[in-house]
Amino acid sequence: MFAPFFVLFGLIAVGYLCRKFDLIDDVKNDGLGSILVHIALPALLLSSMIQTEIQGKLLVEFLTMTLLSVAFYFLYALFAIIYIKLAKVPQRLGSMVQLSMLTSNNGFMGFPITMAFFGQQGLFLMVANNLAMGIVVWSYGLFILKRTKRIFEGDENVEKSSVSESLRQIFNNTVVAIFIGLAIGIAGINSYIPDAVAKLIEILGSLATPLSMLYIGATLYNSSFSSLFRNRLILGVSITRLTLFAAATFAIVWLLPIPSLMKQISLLVITLPSAAVVPVMTGQYGIGVEESTKIVVLSTLLSLVITPLGVYIALTFL
Repeated sequence: MFAPFFVLFGLIAVGYLCRKFDLIDDVKNDGLGSILVHIALPALLLSSMIQTEIQGKLLVEFLTMTLLSVAFYFLYALFAIIYIKLAKVPQRLGSMVQLSMLTSNNGFMGFPITMAFFGQQGLFLMVANNLAMGIVVWSYGLFILKRTKRIFEGDENVEKSSVSESLRQIFNNTVVAIFIGLAIGIAGINSYIPDAVAKLIEILGSLATPLSMLYIGATLYNSSFSSLFRNRLILGVSITRLTLFAAATFAIVWLLPIPSLMKQISLLVITLPSAAVVPVMTGQYGIGVEESTKIVVLSTLLSLVITPLGVYIALTFL
């Protein structure tokens, strides 16, 4: 188990050093992020899915994992509401904290780590989880952010989330790649894809792991780690999510009569950092964008310890 994490953390360190010595600046790092989101990650998902005929048992597993993941994301939202009350989080920041605690970075970090430890079959289930998160975030997430904007920012002109708007946000490049892969796998037309096209998609997908780790390393360079650990809100949200939420998830999946791999992926998801999409969403409404960014950074830093532990527990006990 040590070798794959050594490679991943080594790539993060290289990204950090590249930023330190100005081989990567903020503009170039944003470019890496754009390549990841629009090309490498969709290609990784599409490549993994077109290699498999998604019929019968596999299709049932995908749908089951999607529904299970939706249930978990809403459960984390409930946990977050309880935490907000117990920790006396300012009400204005409640929706931001909810989103930060219920989401996971299952793209930038989750896909590469899943491939490294759980293979193609594990990635297939992580794809289902990613689809579920997209549905929850761009429906429920948008709803609570807009509600907060109306109530606490005094902006009565904020429109309620429409179905069409939510669908536009849900169907991003990654989700479109998922549905294209599903359509190809379900139709069983994998063999009709030219080898050259399949190889191109595979090569583009192989960029996801190194680029994502370099991006994370370069991003971490801009953070003042000491100030993050002194912020009670940031520290409390990050630690609670990565420990208590993870412990609750372990207890639940331990009892559920589902395949072992589903249990393992479900646990892995909650040991990943908060999703990088949260600061983007909060920034659109001016609600806790600075705090949400710091939560992403600190949870990413803490995940360098928690995620390997989560992988070990998943592989050993589930």
